[in-house]
Amino acid sequence: MRASNKPQGVRERLFRTALKAFAEHGFAEVSVEEIVKAARTTKPMLYYYFGNKAGLYQTIGEEVFARLRTGYAAAADDSKPALERLRAFVLADFRTMRESPDLARFIYRTAYSAPRDAPAIDYWKLFMPSFSIVTSIVEAAQAGGLIGPGAPPLLALPLFGLMSIWSQVHLGGPMGGMLEDAQAEAVVQFYLNGVGKK
Repeated sequence: MRASNKPQGVRERLFRTALKAFAEHGFAEVSVEEIVKAARTTKPMLYYYFGNKAGLYQTIGEEVFARLRTGYAAAADDSKPALERLRAFVLADFRTMRESPDLARFIYRTAYSAPRDAPAIDYWKLFMPSFSIVTSIVEAAQAGGLIGPGAPPLLALPLFGLMSIWSQVHLGGPMGGMLEDAQAEAVVQFYLNGVGKK
């Protein structure tokens, strides 16, 4: 029996199916036919929601970052202490990556090795809201004496480096479990010990 093409659910099935396929194989290596077959729908539904395969790919690029950002609400709350915000940021990122590994794989595959023939995605533009949150956390931490002097944007970068390494080791390395909540606290401590006041 064929799946229903009711508007509810079809877009999300197409999104999740394509996310997984693009994350595993890249852009050019996945056909529209493969996507719609795996999503149990039709080409016209893909064209209705996304315009074409390139539009689907670009939408995924935008929405994976939007999904990450939804978890950063506590980290963006500047009424909270800087350390609490820092922990909230790393926890939210790790939870999203842990619960949606295809999202993480898509980001890493497309950001570090743009798939052949893939439409351009402006990762810096998509990354900037997250970077701005961490920069504001660094500024607050400097004001509170938690982090030493220096340019906040430059002091924000090591945190992203640590988080990226933890995520990549979790996804592809022999040390699974790197995105658990306790590991998020370890990243925070490594970060603070590297840039904390001496």
